[in-house]
Amino acid sequence: MHNAQVTGGKIREIHITVDRNRVEASNLSLQQVVQAIQTSNLLLPSGGLKTGVWDFSLKTESQFNVVEPIGDVIIKNVNNIPVRIRDVARVEDSYQEQTQIMRTNGKHGVVLRVQKTPGANTVDVVDRIKKQLKNLRDVPANVTATTSFDQSLYIRESISELIREGALGALLATAIIIIFIRNFRSTLIIFIATPLSILVTFIFFRFTDTSLNIMTLGGLALGIGRLVDDSIVELENISRHYTLMKKDNISKIQATLDAAQEVAAPIFVSTLTTVIVFLPVVFLTGIAKLLFIPLVITIAVSLFASFFVSRTVTPLLCFKALSGEREVNKDSRKLSDRIQLKTKEYLEKLDNLYGNILEFALRYKARVIGGIVLFSVLSFILFKFIGTEFFPEADENQFTVQIRLPVGTRIEITEKFVENVERIISENVPEKNTIISDIGVPSTRAGGFSGNSGSHSCNISVSLVPGSERERSVFDIMKDLRPKLISLPGAEIYLNSGGFLKFLLNFGSSAPIDVSILGYDFETSDLLAQRVFEIIKSTPGATDVRISRDRNLPEARIIIDRVKAGSLGINTSQIANTITTAMSGNVASTFSDPKTGNQYNILVRMSENYRQNIDDLRKLTVVSSSGKTVPISDLIEINMTRSPVQIDRKYQLRLVSVTANVYGRDLGSVAEEIKQKLNDVEKPTGFEIQMSGNIEQQQKTFTSLYLAFGLAIILVYMVMASQFQSLIDPFIIMFSVPLGMVGVVWMLFLTNTTLSVTSFEGIIVMVGIVVSNGILLIDYTNRLRKRGMILYEAVVKAGRTRLRPILMTTFATILGLTPMAIGIGGESSQAPLAIAVIGGLTASTFLTLIFVPVLYAVFEEKLHKRSKPYI
Repeated sequence: MHNAQVTGGKIREIHITVDRNRVEASNLSLQQVVQAIQTSNLLLPSGGLKTGVWDFSLKTESQFNVVEPIGDVIIKNVNNIPVRIRDVARVEDSYQEQTQIMRTNGKHGVVLRVQKTPGANTVDVVDRIKKQLKNLRDVPANVTATTSFDQSLYIRESISELIREGALGALLATAIIIIFIRNFRSTLIIFIATPLSILVTFIFFRFTDTSLNIMTLGGLALGIGRLVDDSIVELENISRHYTLMKKDNISKIQATLDAAQEVAAPIFVSTLTTVIVFLPVVFLTGIAKLLFIPLVITIAVSLFASFFVSRTVTPLLCFKALSGEREVNKDSRKLSDRIQLKTKEYLEKLDNLYGNILEFALRYKARVIGGIVLFSVLSFILFKFIGTEFFPEADENQFTVQIRLPVGTRIEITEKFVENVERIISENVPEKNTIISDIGVPSTRAGGFSGNSGSHSCNISVSLVPGSERERSVFDIMKDLRPKLISLPGAEIYLNSGGFLKFLLNFGSSAPIDVSILGYDFETSDLLAQRVFEIIKSTPGATDVRISRDRNLPEARIIIDRVKAGSLGINTSQIANTITTAMSGNVASTFSDPKTGNQYNILVRMSENYRQNIDDLRKLTVVSSSGKTVPISDLIEINMTRSPVQIDRKYQLRLVSVTANVYGRDLGSVAEEIKQKLNDVEKPTGFEIQMSGNIEQQQKTFTSLYLAFGLAIILVYMVMASQFQSLIDPFIIMFSVPLGMVGVVWMLFLTNTTLSVTSFEGIIVMVGIVVSNGILLIDYTNRLRKRGMILYEAVVKAGRTRLRPILMTTFATILGLTPMAIGIGGESSQAPLAIAVIGGLTASTFLTLIFVPVLYAVFEEKLHKRSKPYI
């Protein structure tokens, strides 16, 4: 735990409430009352005393142990008659004046905010705090301690969701394998690859002290479908060799070695291309890099573990458990045999269909290539209809309502307004868990961390039950609640979804749209802020538009006549201290409670009936050097004005921010429209208008992602070139990438998913995956041609032979990602990534099965100048 901050409640305070008439009648000043208490309440070290063999430390003590004796303190002797505190003031054991009120579920309460140390495990810290809460002692019977906000709930829910998605993905991938392989033993061998790969990944986590969190578990969930790919290719090839080993008259061990050696290179290259695309992640900046590095490391480690399992465990299990495809009697009445025969029949039909399509495509190469290219080009037009945003908003099971009444509104009036808002929330949000209202600003330094700017403002935090227990998302709840709240007269009300995660992704801003106005002059910046406010408010999709600077705080500026005050022997600090003591109070000393040892302030202040208005201030008096009382009104001038509640700065310039949320449109298009409108705003000399916060970081991160995408393509090409010892074959295979992009575009468009950092990462992941199919096709085609097979025959045979492993690995990966893409059990934060991969892999697989073989044939004919037809 880093720190704990207590807000709300009442704090004990000893009040010395001075009667103005009595103190003036005694010819005393407020400062003399303060000084009398200060000099009477002492605990001071007074040196030491040496006596004989002993050294004594001396301590002078004159502390108040009870409240009542404070009234007996003598302020001054007037005509040899002592004037005591109780003669001019009331001594009261009371409470500090509240500048902040905390309400929990409609009742006054105290909130303890606990912040963990950086790097600490959130779930572990929360569990230990809850355990300690159960051990609270001496709690009054009418006091209940409840957890009002728990950040670990979102983490726990996200982790549980990822585990469910990963498990379901693994089951779906297994189901598709059973359909293609039609053999329980073979399926079991492949299925074993997943837990073994995950086990190796967990061992890596243990030695690198990596925690299980949303990103690492997300990496495992994303890799579930891909973890079986290497073993599928290995097992399918071994099974095929086992079927042919009697015909080829070779031993089982030799068939195993031949099969394993045949796919060793393509499996390794496929794994390497999938992993190497993550290398450019180092070029990302800021939070995007911090979030994705754990994810990509997890995927990379799990895929290398999968490769290791496929090269060692899978061949061994195949050798021990398999013996080739079992011949099934066509007349068998067994249900399993009938299913296997029917499945085999359909798969053979699929093989024949694909073979016929491929032969047709090889006859009409130009038309096929032209048609696919035209379709791809037309598909990319859809990009203009796909929105952009930095990160998709997550349902964090909470939202906030910010309330601003007219500046200067007393906290009691604000609280009455807040009670009405709480009632509306309670009536319209049955999914609520707790409602915490933070009204005003604490008088302590903790006020700097408050989201409020004064007694006129309030921040209501509404936590909801977990997403699995409600039908409406937090965004739907806000949509339904917003019109009911913003229609309330007399206040500005804004709604924001999310909590710490959104605050982090918005880089400290309260909203994704944040326009900064930098300049010195208050009036000019206010006019510019109002102009920007109108521009944003008129932009479709922008909601909860607000200006950060609160103006019109009533202020009385007191100007002291230094010359006149000096001539009477009165200094300016004496006047200022008198005004402060009378109106706000002056902490003269502290009172130590002998029972608890706690210390409480002793506050000297004028009685409330003498500090009602400005005239009461003018009636204050100070004592001159001659001992006479002088009215303060003779020494000051009061000017009534208004001023900002607070002044923010950026780059040493005064800052005003205009912020807005986005609803119904994507962030990128809204921000771009606002940016175009801001370009037409005339900016006075010395002033700047900048788009900052979320949208600024989005533009920077997207730039680095474009670079990462380009580098990923280059790296994948280099890996394949080193494997094939050719520049042409990798070039042909790389056409899988634009074909995959076609699928990404269509999938994002059809699912109404924006192009965000998350979906962009999915595109980069897709680059490494989609080339795997092309590698399998081209590698086996080259092998067949080296054995003497003619071009077209080799292309068709390679396609038909590799069709099943390609479809198995593709469907296993797609089905493994499907639960994450559709958000089984709730909205998935990694859904855009999964959607992009599924779209790219689907389109690339089916287009690659035709396009790559045809393009390979075209290049081979041109390179070798063959004109003889082969079909």
